[in-house]
Amino acid sequence: VTEAGWLGWGKTHEERIAEANAILDSLGFTKGPDGIRVTPNGTRLSFTMIVQMAPLTAIRLRVAEYLAQNLKEIGFEITVQPLAIMDYFMNAFLAEKKTWGFAHGTYGEYPEPWYMQVFSYLLPYIGLPQVRATGFDETEPEICEQISNLSRSALRRINYNELVEDVKEMIRIYKDYIPTITLVFYQLWIWAYRTDILTNWNPEHATKWGAFGYPQPMRPLVAHELTPVGWVPPTPTPTPTPTPTPTPTPTPTPTPTPTPTPTPTVTPTPTPTPTPTPTPTPVPAAGMPTEQILAIAIIIIIIIAIAAYLLHKRKTKT
Repeated sequence: VTEAGWLGWGKTHEERIAEANAILDSLGFTKGPDGIRVTPNGTRLSFTMIVQMAPLTAIRLRVAEYLAQNLKEIGFEITVQPLAIMDYFMNAFLAEKKTWGFAHGTYGEYPEPWYMQVFSYLLPYIGLPQVRATGFDETEPEICEQISNLSRSALRRINYNELVEDVKEMIRIYKDYIPTITLVFYQLWIWAYRTDILTNWNPEHATKWGAFGYPQPMRPLVAHELTPVGWVPPTPTPTPTPTPTPTPTPTPTPTPTPTPTPTPTVTPTPTPTPTPTPTPTPVPAAGMPTEQILAIAIIIIIIIAIAAYLLHKRKTKT
């Protein structure tokens, strides 16, 4: 894509290596006697690359060695360290201190639903998409549908060159709508961007840690609102403030004169006849409670039974 200016696009391997070396030279990363570059303050560009080894162990090893060889050609010293799945997860995502410089995981090897989620621009929604995060499908539904169709087409291409053309067309559309598209940022992902072209990059807008240990920009979800450098938003025309209409003062309603209430005649209250007090029925004297009588009877029965047993036992002995 001409507009994007991809470094190394359409060049040979040797031309890309030469271009990368020229960039590092211009930044002051000089090569030492062993060919490894050092920073302006003298730090060697020496790193460990941890690699998740299962599944696809042999393929992943070959890829890691190829990456290490490419980096060595431009002055990086890379030590490949294969790790089992859980060891890789602990080192890549959960370790308190990162002891590695590069991590080669399994992203990009998932089946199509996850692949579409990574692209995150399909309609209907797949996973947590970019359109849902930005509302771009509400403001530009036709453009969003066009991008969605191109994404779906690219994911189903067999021919690589045709896939590239779909992606190029998506980027051409993106560049015209950059001021209105909000991009989501994940802290551990490497995204190439041009600060001399776009402003308002804000990688610190992460408020939640995901399951794999990297912070996700959720609650709020939006991270960036990119605008081209030098672009000034149009100044809205000020709306004249309407003059408030004075509220009319209501005419007071006269209060009606109340009609005097006649004084009621007091009727004499007859003297009540006293009600005769009935003679109380005598309460019988309280006797022994039933529960107490039953308890005494049970005790007597037990005593009689014990006495009969002892008498029987004495007769047996004699």
